[in-house]
Amino acid sequence: MPTSANARFLTALISSIVGLEAGEGIPDAALAIFHEAIGKRPPALRRQVGVFLNLLRWLPALRHGKPFERLSEDQHVAVLTWFQSAPVALFRKGFWGVKALVYMGYYGRPELGPEIGYRPSPGGNDLLRA
Repeated sequence: MPTSANARFLTALISSIVGLEAGEGIPDAALAIFHEAIGKRPPALRRQVGVFLNLLRWLPALRHGKPFERLSEDQHVAVLTWFQSAPVALFRKGFWGVKALVYMGYYGRPELGPEIGYRPSPGGNDLLRA
């Protein structure tokens, strides 16, 4: 998302989904993981994600008169809650897909592991096979 308006939207979206405090920045590494994950998808899926992100950004304007990034934190929560349990299955699926990408980007940063208590086993899934 190259424009600054799109960057503000993505920052607002990620902050709201992850639950960051107002003014707390999104690490560049999280944005890079998010963009890289989308970039590795087939072109058709990348277009679908792009269309859905535009829906997330602009559908709130029908009710609130402004795009997602210009809404209050309470309005962000209301919009995301609606998408999460929307009556339209494609909206729910799209939201959960975007939410998974956001979590992967934010919590997938290697430096965050120790901070959140993630200590992977050197043996990988050996513990599950035992």
